[in-house]
Amino acid sequence: MPSATKNNKSPSGQKSKGSRRPNNTKHRDSSILETSIRAGPARPDLKSDVSQRITTVAPQGVRSFVNAGSEVSSKEVTLKITKYLDWNRATDDTKFVLNAVYDMEQDLLAPDGTNTLGNNAVLSRVKRCRLSAYPRSSNAANAESVYAMLTSVPVRGGGGAALLNAHQQSVVVPPTFTPTWHKVFDCDYDKLFDSAQVQPADKVNFPLFNTSVVDVDSFDPIKNQLIQLKIEIWVAQTVPLRSQVSLGTEYQVDYVNSTATSTDRLAFVQVLGMSNTT
Repeated sequence: MPSATKNNKSPSGQKSKGSRRPNNTKHRDSSILETSIRAGPARPDLKSDVSQRITTVAPQGVRSFVNAGSEVSSKEVTLKITKYLDWNRATDDTKFVLNAVYDMEQDLLAPDGTNTLGNNAVLSRVKRCRLSAYPRSSNAANAESVYAMLTSVPVRGGGGAALLNAHQQSVVVPPTFTPTWHKVFDCDYDKLFDSAQVQPADKVNFPLFNTSVVDVDSFDPIKNQLIQLKIEIWVAQTVPLRSQVSLGTEYQVDYVNSTATSTDRLAFVQVLGMSNTT
């Protein structure tokens, strides 16, 4: 009699329980998931990030300077100078070119007057200069009211001794019945003298420009008529190593009086910010 064999196959249409794989997927709470999506990623702490970068990346000398608390001298500061003058030439005059210069060895920030050791011999260099003219207006003589201004900068080319012209500007100033300043010259000296082939004509008295007021028809200089001019100069200079200021200190018994008198004292001056208005 044939032996009975065990049928290990499951009946058709039914899956074996042993064939099921364990489900290890963890079910998350839907409310927690929605909260995390709405909140978004946390913002980084910029202050701690910057301090960490300074600590880990910067060398030891820079790290010690971050919170040194010492007095730091100022860099170059820009000062603006405005000067008004008249073009005034008479009939008998023979010189008709107006030359404007600036002394580069002057200090505009009230240094120590003695300057025995050269502590305040700072360089005051000109960065930019702008020349403006006031137009003439006449109801019956518009032709005579037109004039022109010819302006240039004297320089030395190639380190030689010959004086040459650079940055020439010729501007016609028409008459107007609503007068306003008419720009006739504007020069950026940082760009003009950027090349070693162009050098100032003088080592101390920096030549700003040479200009002449002429008639537009004949190019003859205008005589016996005053024309208002405005010169604007942007000067860059450093702060002196030490400055002399008027300061008073005096001991007194109360807090409501002021008995000190101002005297000249040496002090450190540091320019922190300046306004462009007068």
